[in-house]
Amino acid sequence: MRAIDIVESEVPDRGGDNDEIAQNDDEIKRLNALSWGKLKEVHYLTQTSLDSVVEGTTAIVQNMVQAIRKEVEKKVRESGQELMDFDGLADVFDKTQPFF
Repeated sequence: MRAIDIVESEVPDRGGDNDEIAQNDDEIKRLNALSWGKLKEVHYLTQTSLDSVVEGTTAIVQNMVQAIRKEVEKKVRESGQELMDFDGLADVFDKTQPFF
């Protein structure tokens, strides 16, 4: 049995089933690590290659989070409020810890 066979069964399909979405940072990190390990093994990536993929993916995700933040701020302002009016909402977009 290959390591990938073990990992594959632990990585949930993210096809929109919200019941399977990780609920805390530790679970997200664990699932991401499993996914990265699967990617590395399936595609025979070196650690350097995987690090590059992780770095690029992190940049893409951070850019998307900022784009979503701007759109949320715009919609909130259009309703006559500010993002800071909602307890903790701004914090969602300001996470500095990566999940990788």
